[in-house]
Amino acid sequence: MSWVYSQISSVWLLLCLTVCPCRSITVKGISGQNVTLPCKYDFRYHGKCEICWMRGEIPMTGCGNEIIATDGDKVVRRTSRRYRLDGELQKGDASLTIHGTTQKDSGRYGCRVHVPGWFNDEKIIVDLVIIKGPSTTTEVNSLLPSPPELVTPDPFDPTYTETTHVSSTRHYSNDSTAEANKTGQEPTDDMLPVTVVSILLIFLIFGTAIYLICEYINLTISTNIVLSTLI
Repeated sequence: MSWVYSQISSVWLLLCLTVCPCRSITVKGISGQNVTLPCKYDFRYHGKCEICWMRGEIPMTGCGNEIIATDGDKVVRRTSRRYRLDGELQKGDASLTIHGTTQKDSGRYGCRVHVPGWFNDEKIIVDLVIIKGPSTTTEVNSLLPSPPELVTPDPFDPTYTETTHVSSTRHYSNDSTAEANKTGQEPTDDMLPVTVVSILLIFLIFGTAIYLICEYINLTISTNIVLSTLI
């Protein structure tokens, strides 16, 4: 039975290494304004840590598509001056501020805190949604009265009696509402580790069943031999 216990221990170790608890939040902003993506850690407990921000999923190791990084005191790398760490780095605040956002900034971001030790890194996933801001021209035009549209009558029309004025109304739509409704949130769960662990559990159960069947067959054969000897 020691073989079964070793297999179970291996699966549990793999489960702990692949299924990493990650905090996930959603932040919404308006195009043209600054937006801050939170990322904080306990600096009193862990001490000064290196942090990196990236776009997309957080890989098992490294910083993936890195956009900015710090050594715990100051910024050491970044791909654009729009990305800034305006929080107090020395106190564990590595929140990312994106200046002058556009709708292209929408998407998933990841913050990785390099905590000393094996498999101790803290990970924060942030889904950013940037909504198109309202147009100033549209707001001004919507407050102005609509001039009436003059319809010129046909004097040869026998039903004509008098000049008719038909007023028309111009409608202005707010693009920000439609854009906000089309913006969706992607699921934050990564199903790959769960799938891998499920397959491994199936193989473990199958192998354990074969092992137990073989032990039962050996026990039956040994019993029959003993009984035949006694007879």
